[in-house]
Amino acid sequence: MPLRVSSDPADLASRPDVAVIGSGIVGLASAFFASRAGLKVLLLERMQAPAALTSRRSGEGVRAQWSAARNIAISLESIALYRDFEELVGVAGHHAGYRPIGYLYASRRPDGAAALRERVAFQRSIGLSDVEYLEGTALFEHAPMLAEDAIGASFRQGDGVIDIDWVIRGYRAAMDADLLLGTEVRSIASDSGGVTLHTSRGHISAGAVIVAAGVRAAGLLSAFEDAPEMRTAQSSILRVKADGIPLDHPTTIDVDIGSFWRPDEGGARITASFSGRRFVEDGLEDPAPERGYFDHAIRTILPMTPRWREWSASLRDAHLRTGTFAVTRDGSPVIGALPSARHVYVNAGYGGHGVMMSPAGGRRLAGLLASGRPDPANPFAVERFTDGRPLEPETMTIHLTDQP
Repeated sequence: MPLRVSSDPADLASRPDVAVIGSGIVGLASAFFASRAGLKVLLLERMQAPAALTSRRSGEGVRAQWSAARNIAISLESIALYRDFEELVGVAGHHAGYRPIGYLYASRRPDGAAALRERVAFQRSIGLSDVEYLEGTALFEHAPMLAEDAIGASFRQGDGVIDIDWVIRGYRAAMDADLLLGTEVRSIASDSGGVTLHTSRGHISAGAVIVAAGVRAAGLLSAFEDAPEMRTAQSSILRVKADGIPLDHPTTIDVDIGSFWRPDEGGARITASFSGRRFVEDGLEDPAPERGYFDHAIRTILPMTPRWREWSASLRDAHLRTGTFAVTRDGSPVIGALPSARHVYVNAGYGGHGVMMSPAGGRRLAGLLASGRPDPANPFAVERFTDGRPLEPETMTIHLTDQP
C-alpha cells in the first residue's frame, strides 16, 4: 500500500501509534519499518515535499569502513538492505540503485599509508573481513588513475553508491502510513499515555513519537533533561558534468588533504575539506553555498587523481549544494528512547551519514518501539552519554570534540 499524502489534519482517521517528525531519509526509514512492525504511522513534514533538504544534498555513498565497531555493524546491515531493497519493499522495479564500486582511502605519504595499514588490520580484527590494504601493483589495478606517487590505500569493494531518489520512491510505494505536509512540530509533551505534539496546525496526539528531524532534532528535544547534545555542521557537494570519467572508478578519498570524489552519470560528485567554519548556527537547514568552493574542490582532488586536469577541461556544468547535519559527541547516531520520556524516541545525529546508516537505524528503532523496552546492548542508546562509560569517538567522521 503506498504512502498516503495530505496537507489537511482532518484527513487523519484516528490516533496514530507513532508520529515521525521529519520525512528525510532517516524519517522515511523510521516510518517504513514502524509500519512493517504493524504500527499505525503518521509522518509529519514542515516542507511541501518529503526529503526536500539534506537528503538530496548527499554524496549518496555507502561504506562500512569506520573506526568504531558499532558503525561498521550498522553500515553493513544497511548496505545489505540497500542491496536487497526491491525484495525489502516488495514492489517490483523499486530497487535502490546500489552499485558496489568500492571506497578507496589513499595516501601519498609514508605516515598516512602506515596509518591506513594499521586501520585495516584493526577493522579486520573486529569483523570487517573484506577490507584490504593495497600497495604497489594491486593499488593501481584497482585505481589506475591514481597519482604515481600514491603509496597505499584501504579498499572495500562492497562499499559504493545508491540512488536517493529511487530509495525515496521505494519507501513511498511500499509504506502503509500517512504523510502530513506543511506541518511544523514546535514542541513535544509526553506523559504516561503517549505524546502530544504542538504543531503549526494544532495539537496532534500519538502513542509515541520518533524525532527524526535532522538538525532540528536538538531543538525539539531541548525540553527534556536527558536529551543528547547535538550540534549543527555543514558540508557541500559539487556535482559536475564532464567527459571521460569511468563510471566504475572507486570513490576516492585523499586522506592527506581531505578530498573526496566519486563517479556519477556523465560526471562526478566532489567534496573537499574547506577553510570555512564547519559548525554553524544550530538548527540551520538551508545554508548559503560556500564561496570559492568550486575552485578549491577541483584543486584538492588533483594531487591524488591528476587525470582531473584532463576531465576538468571538458566541464559543461557544475552545481554546488550545501547542506547541514546533526553531530553528536562521539560521531555516531542516537537511536532509542529518552530515559525520562519512554514514549519519545530519537533517530538523529548521523553526522551527515544518514543515507549510509538509516535503513538499519530505522529497522533497529522499529524493533525497540514494537517491544516497548530498552535494549541494554544498544550501542546507540541515549544512555551512553550519561551512564559514566567512556565514549569511543568515531575517528572517520566529525564529532563534537572536533569543534575548534
